[in-house]
Amino acid sequence: MDHDIKKLILEVLEKGYLMSLGTQDSAGVWVCDVIYIFDEDLNIY
Repeated sequence: MDHDIKKLILEVLEKGYLMSLGTQDSAGVWVCDVIYIFDEDLNIY
């Protein structure tokens, strides 16, 4: 991964801890806010 891109991604992830996760099924669209953490390999948990 390009180091400049990784640096930008880390800057965004470090500024927050909450994201919105959206899915869709036959009943419609579902959105849920989730708290996240991440590691140095950019794995988001």
